[in-house]
Amino acid sequence: MKIRLATENDNIDLFNAQMQNFANTEENIIYLDINEGLTSNGMVDSNYSSGGYRFDSKENSQRYYNIVKKHILKKAIGGIYNPNTPETKPQDNPEDEDKQYENVINNVSIVMYHNNTYKYDVVKNITFLLPSAVKENYWSKLKFHTNKNSEPTKVTQSKILYLEGTDCKAGQLIPNADTEYNITVMASTKDDKVTEKYYGVVSGIAKGGSYKDFSDFVGKSDIVKLAKTYYDNKEKFKYNAPTALNYSNPQANISKWKVDGLFNIDGSTFVKLLCMGLSYDKSPYGKTTSKLKKDPNYAWAFTRTAAEQAQYCVTQGWVMGGIDVTNWSNVEAGDLLFWDRDGQENGRYMSISHVAMVYGFDEEGDALSIEVTNKTPCIVIKKIKQNTDDKLLFVARIRKE
Repeated sequence: MKIRLATENDNIDLFNAQMQNFANTEENIIYLDINEGLTSNGMVDSNYSSGGYRFDSKENSQRYYNIVKKHILKKAIGGIYNPNTPETKPQDNPEDEDKQYENVINNVSIVMYHNNTYKYDVVKNITFLLPSAVKENYWSKLKFHTNKNSEPTKVTQSKILYLEGTDCKAGQLIPNADTEYNITVMASTKDDKVTEKYYGVVSGIAKGGSYKDFSDFVGKSDIVKLAKTYYDNKEKFKYNAPTALNYSNPQANISKWKVDGLFNIDGSTFVKLLCMGLSYDKSPYGKTTSKLKKDPNYAWAFTRTAAEQAQYCVTQGWVMGGIDVTNWSNVEAGDLLFWDRDGQENGRYMSISHVAMVYGFDEEGDALSIEVTNKTPCIVIKKIKQNTDDKLLFVARIRKE
């Protein structure tokens, strides 16, 4: 770190230069210039220091800690694997390269405690949680590698952790295949401007591999047909809450979700019904039912509450990379689209405010979505490019045979 502590430290500039040279030649040492916000005219501000040798209060020591943390996190940036780099180039023999993946760990579930570093090779499933009681000086590190040539690595992140950096969006790590991730976690402060108790940074090095090919969702034609049954009955719905799915016994509470002869529905309810394999006629809206079950005729169907839809897709590794958000040329029918349209914290996972499903393509070749809006009628089919692509968080494809 570069910092001047007092006027009497005449040799500090020379020391800083020596430390910088040393840091630049050592792989695991980082050189930080932390003068900004802490010094005045090249020295520690007299408001913070005592005699130039120590900080004069716990508050100012914490200020120093926060500034150091800020600069460490800014330094933690990702990289791309360069196969031509001699230090990292794998052997030409494929058998030698495969040795990197011999230590595949099926399941990792940890609580990241203070002052600990956790290192793993390739993992198939990893869950990392954090202590609910936060220490002011907390730090912890995690390193792991995602799969390649197989199903996606499943990653479950602590709900009280906000991450930024490589492959992160709206506070969540959305991991890619064959990537080495290094995560540094610290206690969040008001300077971090997040509501979560912890704040962390992710650096990732992509090694060039990919997950097992999954270009087609086996149920895409079925789920589109299911969606059309609601569209054909769109005049019966209005955008409102609560919906039928807010109740474990929908029929017993029909007066709360059917108002003035119209059914309340929202985007999350609509997508959940589709993912359960339920057509309009088999849903609580078209059938008297006291219990909601997925259709057993669709092996791909799954049940998740509205709040869990996006999180489930992220955790399962269903998020699609490299989506063409200009022409939407590489989306498919059945893909799920998640947006944060207002950029506001709403208490939901990744602050998601809207979800839709890809319906197919029109005669002009434009991708279409089917979704619930606040228009009348509320169930619409529209060109995806009419939505706000800059607010799109991710596109997910159900990976079920």
